Amino acid sequence: MKKILHGITKNFSFLLTGQIVYKIFAFFTYILIARYLGIAGFGQFSFIVSFIGLFAILTDFGLNELLIRDVAGQLGELSQKYISNILSIKLILTIISFLFIISASLLIGEVKETRVAILIFGLCLIQDSFTIFFRSVFRLFEKMEFEALSLIVEAILKFSFVFIAFKFLGKGLLIVALIFFITALTTVISTTLFVVFRFVKLKLEFDYVLVLNLLKKAIPFSFLAFFGVINFKIVTVMISLFKGDVYTGLFSAANRLIEPVIIIPVIMSTALFPVISSLYRESQHKAIDLFKRSSKILFLASVVIVVIINIFAGRIMLFVFGREYSDSIVSLRILSFSLIPFFFKFFLERFILVLNKPRIIITSYIGSVLITVIGGFLLMKFIGYIGSIVALVLSEFFIIFYNFASIKEIRNA
Repeated sequence: MKKILHGITKNFSFLLTGQIVYKIFAFFTYILIARYLGIAGFGQFSFIVSFIGLFAILTDFGLNELLIRDVAGQLGELSQKYISNILSIKLILTIISFLFIISASLLIGEVKETRVAILIFGLCLIQDSFTIFFRSVFRLFEKMEFEALSLIVEAILKFSFVFIAFKFLGKGLLIVALIFFITALTTVISTTLFVVFRFVKLKLEFDYVLVLNLLKKAIPFSFLAFFGVINFKIVTVMISLFKGDVYTGLFSAANRLIEPVIIIPVIMSTALFPVISSLYRESQHKAIDLFKRSSKILFLASVVIVVIINIFAGRIMLFVFGREYSDSIVSLRILSFSLIPFFFKFFLERFILVLNKPRIIITSYIGSVLITVIGGFLLMKFIGYIGSIVALVLSEFFIIFYNFASIKEIRNA
């Protein structure tokens, strides 16, 4: 038992370290990009990244999580079969995704530079898809130190390349796109080599029956992965299409300041998920009691952080992004209220998964997307791009209220 606990602690520590280092370097990387490209350039960059991110569901399709769920603890022939077949599926899905991206670039990118940038970031998405899949192989073998190393290498390379390029090569959207492409290529090659030489042989297989079964079982995972971050990407795309690059840049600057804070509830929910799962099997009362106490802590923490952000929003924005982004202070204040539902969301979702009710999460996400799109479109007509941010915050609160109401209904049934 001690050996198992030691392994869990070690892997969690590696993963936590890797994620923190990755987030820190990513934060400073985007600050550099925002400062060097300016508001309009940063807005254009943010639009392309968010737009390309909408295709992530097709390249991933929840297969990474499915691999871990179905094969964990059964390494050998089964793991090899799953990995080989999933690799074939991902190859097909990425080709289809890139064809969609090419079509979209012709429809959306009116400027040649924008079209080229969309295609380059599309190639980054494909490479990142395989990188993330190989990282799931590390998790499968319970060797999170390799995932942490891969994350840290990617983050440091991206930051270093951006810094060097802007200092010596000049500024521009295509420069950023090429940096991301080179980083993605380097990361996927190094991650692939780790997998091949330390864990499993990579080969393509296509077992028709297994492939259909995998795709069917992966649907719930794909929904959760996609809808978990979709609202922010939708708002970025909507602001860009209806209000232009400048307002997209203002929203994106506020969003980048909010993102690092989200790691707090993510870490807490990751740490508590196995504990609550275990407790629920022993005693539902104890699991629910822990859930309530943890929820109170998360709520208080989120309120304190929101208050601090609203008090110091001006100083934070000017210090991090500069006076050019002073109009983004209002966006930051409003967007900060999304942290309250966000602090609950990850933890609440995992508790619902313990109850084995994933449909609740999927339904709440579908409702939130409708609020984001319809509400954002209507509110933008009255209060400008701020309206889409208000709709985003309301959509995140909807997820929490719907999930809490559903849990209460289950308990009363």
